[in-house]
Amino acid sequence: MTSLKKEKEPKQFNDFLRTLCVFCQEKALSSFCEFLASKELTLISKTEAIDSEVTDDEARNFLVRSEPKLE
Repeated sequence: MTSLKKEKEPKQFNDFLRTLCVFCQEKALSSFCEFLASKELTLISKTEAIDSEVTDDEARNFLVRSEPKLE
C-alpha cells in the first residue's frame, strides 16, 4: 500500500499546483504565481520522480508564461 501511495504523490502535487495557478489567474493573483516562480517551485518532472508524467521542459516552463492562460 505504501508504494502505491508514493507513486501517486507527483501526480497529486502537480495537479494541485496546476489548480492553484489556474485559481490565481482567475482571481487576478498573478503576483502569487510570480512568487512561486521566483522560488523555482514547479511541477515534479520524470527526472525527479520516475512515476511523474511531466517532462523536464514542461516543468521548466510551467510558471514561465508571458500571458495568463484562461479558458
